[in-house]
Amino acid sequence: MSPDIMTPVLHIVLIEDNPDDALLITRAVEHAGYVVQAQRVQTAEELRDTLAQGTWDLVLADYSLPHFSATEGLAILKEIGLDVPFIIVSGCIGEEVAVQLIKDGAAGYVMKDHLSLLGPAVQRELRDAGERHRKRDVERSLAESEERYRVLVESQTDLLVKTGPAGSREVASFEISQPYSLSDPLTPARTTFDSATSQPGQPLPASLKGPLDLWLRVLPVPTATLDTRVDFDPVTHNLQSTSLSGGYSKGANALNLTWYSSYDPTGQVTSSQTRLFFGLAPGNSHWRLESQISYDVHQHQLLEQRYVFRWRGSCWNAMFELHDYRIQPYKTRDYRISIDLTGLGTFLDIKGALNSFAQ
Repeated sequence: MSPDIMTPVLHIVLIEDNPDDALLITRAVEHAGYVVQAQRVQTAEELRDTLAQGTWDLVLADYSLPHFSATEGLAILKEIGLDVPFIIVSGCIGEEVAVQLIKDGAAGYVMKDHLSLLGPAVQRELRDAGERHRKRDVERSLAESEERYRVLVESQTDLLVKTGPAGSREVASFEISQPYSLSDPLTPARTTFDSATSQPGQPLPASLKGPLDLWLRVLPVPTATLDTRVDFDPVTHNLQSTSLSGGYSKGANALNLTWYSSYDPTGQVTSSQTRLFFGLAPGNSHWRLESQISYDVHQHQLLEQRYVFRWRGSCWNAMFELHDYRIQPYKTRDYRISIDLTGLGTFLDIKGALNSFAQ
């Protein structure tokens, strides 16, 4: 996946000792519409050196590594005063530990067997971090009376419904936001593309404004969510992207369906993707079945399919996975069988390529 002017580039630090997991995490973020440039680290020294070498947008961290941990990584970020989202992406982390990490400053956590949730989590945390940075820039500029500053115009409305004497819960939230700059352009100059002639089209000027973003979330019941988001190009006022996502979760069972479309500056659809994820674990059963399928409706192309069967015993866990990833340059078809022993780590981990799998 090569970067272009329409695709945001994310610079990510990955605290991860497993290169295969690092690749899957990177792919999950790419599925959310980013070009990822990632640097993997495994020790405190590597993290310090990496953070000092460049500008980073995000840190994704496994909870426990042989010589490092997410807790130590979070402490290093606090020590050097780096304000970027720090998200835990782990295969084994207790709820109490996760809650404590969030209290200590982590932005959130995503389980490795639910990587379909990583993209939305990254988008949410980057949006919140961007808002914090913009507001801090405004405050600093006002305090120091500088000539260059940024402002963010935003309106948000939350609707609440009573659930009883204990309090209320949110049932809907609507947000409108658009960043403005009074110095540097937020939207670069671009040139449209004429698909009929395959030639460059009309040049578009740079703009001090960023995309106009409208976001609506509805929670009809505590176990279900419906999210819709629309972005408009600040220069042409045409659609830039649209997404609609519906999710349901109860216990270990989950279902999520997302439709995402992107548009060029003229308003023509460049990509329309639908993604389906479900996890099934009836009652108190020891097994769980998961499936994730991504399909590009605009190109009539299957992008990815993944099937996982998990078994959780009293002192061991087993997993069997089939994975078919069809996006270049990471096109792969493979399988994986692993067995983990509680307290001891991985006992068996077999991986291999498949010559034919849903060709």
